[in-house]
Amino acid sequence: APSSGFTSAFLNAGAMETTGFDVMLNVTPVQTQNFSWDFSVNFSNPETVVKELAPGVDNIGLGGFVSAQIRAVEGDPYRSIYTTEFLKDEQGRMVINDDPSQPDYLHGAPIWDQEMKSVGKVPPRYTAGLTNTFSFKGFSLSGTIDIKQGGLMWNGTKGAMYFFGVHGDQTNRGETKVWEGVKGHLNDQGELVHFEDEEEVAGPGESNNIEWTDNQLWYTDGYGSGFTGPPNPFIESSEWIRLREITLAYTLPQNLLTNSFFRKAEVYFTGNNLWLETPYTGIDPETNLNGADSNSRGLDYFNMPGTKSYTFGLRLGF
Repeated sequence: APSSGFTSAFLNAGAMETTGFDVMLNVTPVQTQNFSWDFSVNFSNPETVVKELAPGVDNIGLGGFVSAQIRAVEGDPYRSIYTTEFLKDEQGRMVINDDPSQPDYLHGAPIWDQEMKSVGKVPPRYTAGLTNTFSFKGFSLSGTIDIKQGGLMWNGTKGAMYFFGVHGDQTNRGETKVWEGVKGHLNDQGELVHFEDEEEVAGPGESNNIEWTDNQLWYTDGYGSGFTGPPNPFIESSEWIRLREITLAYTLPQNLLTNSFFRKAEVYFTGNNLWLETPYTGIDPETNLNGADSNSRGLDYFNMPGTKSYTFGLRLGF
């Protein structure tokens, strides 16, 4: 209470533990008088778990929005994603609204479960890098491939575009479909029930067969967008394979530098971020809403895209 003379205090936030290992291997598979092939690989799989938090603290918000948050929670991996999602029964089947008194865009569609839950973690299971360098006389060609396996990201950009009706996924509006799941709805006491012979019966019902028409109101008034519904449908895998860098260089022969001030001269061309393969449907999943120096990761809300760059240069050694 402010009457105590203080309104805040700095405390030790808690304790975390990181386990895993880093491996780096450098080999030269081929070495001749004029040609060499050098190969290096690195692998890292750190796993950080929040062991405890300050007394009375359930979780620490690292970044995010009302219903899509990156948190530090005791017992969870550091940077866990907490969101709300569509309602599921005890067997993990999605519950489809069978209440005919609901509007057409809600009847036959999933129900929003507004309890915040962990849906996974932002950090990957592992990262790896592969670098090959080929040298022939004065020429060298090297390339680095980055691999990131696992990890999640919230595609808030996609959720917002769904609301405004400007995403390519929405070209099927007006089509009729049957959502996969079981029939049911929540009664006035918040209990899961379903209709059977026009009577409410406890628990979920049979497999859904209600035809539902995809329309604009599902995205603006229903639960079909990131503004009006759960963020969980917009949580996506952020793993990738990318060509991080490729460099072509030529070192001038030493006899050309005999009467100069230079000990070495090299002309080079470098390309960065030339190719990316990822299941993520937004822009480059390497970007971060809150910046590179933030504790929060895994948030994409109209982020600036990554850059592809080309560099030409001359290196001189004295």
